[in-house]
Amino acid sequence: MVRDEPSRRSVITVVATLAGGVAVVGLMALLATRTHPGAPARFDALVATLVVGAPFALLWILAAAGYGTAIVRPSAPGAARAEAGLVVGVGIAVLLTVDAALGALGVLHLGGGIGGWIVIAGGLGLLGRVVWHARRSELGGAPMDAIVWLAAPAVATLLVAACVAPGWLWATEFGGYDALSYHLGLPAEWVASGRLRPLEHNVYSALPNYVEGAYLHIDLLVGDAVRAAASCQLLHAMFTLLGAWIVGRAAARLAMADDPGARSTVAAIATALVLVTPWVVVVGSLAYDEAAVNLLLATALLALVDPDIGPRRAAALAGVAAGAACGAKLTSVGFVVAPLVACLVITRPARRWAPDLAMMMLGAAV
Repeated sequence: MVRDEPSRRSVITVVATLAGGVAVVGLMALLATRTHPGAPARFDALVATLVVGAPFALLWILAAAGYGTAIVRPSAPGAARAEAGLVVGVGIAVLLTVDAALGALGVLHLGGGIGGWIVIAGGLGLLGRVVWHARRSELGGAPMDAIVWLAAPAVATLLVAACVAPGWLWATEFGGYDALSYHLGLPAEWVASGRLRPLEHNVYSALPNYVEGAYLHIDLLVGDAVRAAASCQLLHAMFTLLGAWIVGRAAARLAMADDPGARSTVAAIATALVLVTPWVVVVGSLAYDEAAVNLLLATALLALVDPDIGPRRAAALAGVAAGAACGAKLTSVGFVVAPLVACLVITRPARRWAPDLAMMMLGAAV
């Protein structure tokens, strides 16, 4: 990899951000366990859950980013550069689809879960090849304004809650009933049955279940249903964080400002507003599927407003994200597709509506 002065500053910024984030998460976990002595977790247990559970979720995200590079980067005409948020978002759409398909075919189960590890290894290989040969300017966008740190307490709460065993937190979610009976319950049964399939006693199992397919993948990687539950919750929390980041990237693209600093501030404000929304913290910390829908909607919007790729390719990538969103939750037909069509109509001349809508439909169908 070619290194330059900006990349050195970027490394310092990333290290400082991670150190600050760890400190905030640790403080929130300590306060939670001291304030609520009846909680079914101690401070050391929460930290252990984060350390043990996060790597599997992070591997899944990195593998998804690898598959995203294979699809998005060739879409940037004449350059290797591609918007990092678009690469990650489209990659997640692709891996969700792959998990659902391979899970239904029983491929993820091959060799007691070796099939799942092969899928992860493929994505990591693609990502590693790109990172090795790219400059920092080709891998990501501008750093966000420090105002995003206003959301640090909300992020810490999200991560601490994601480390608590499902079934105890959030009375509004009936103690995580849906997570235990459906989002985590189905993957556990699919592990035992040998493939992702409809079950006679659960009507929700007949839905596309893209996110639950990812949870199945995590279950097979971890090899233990109890420990896998924490990894699945942390994966959904990562969807939440990445979705907020991609919202910020889309807002920066739409900002009516030529100053990079102003666009950075807009991105930070948009990201922070998503993260401090109480519903986002509650739902994002459980093994649900809503955070994936938010992320994929943001990804599709970012594709439509990204000037670095052609209009038809942008529409096709937006369609891929929209199709995966519908696979993650069928109500996305209204909540995701309708806003995307409106965005396309607003941001593009009338002569482009028909061909771009056709490309979006094609991407969604695939």
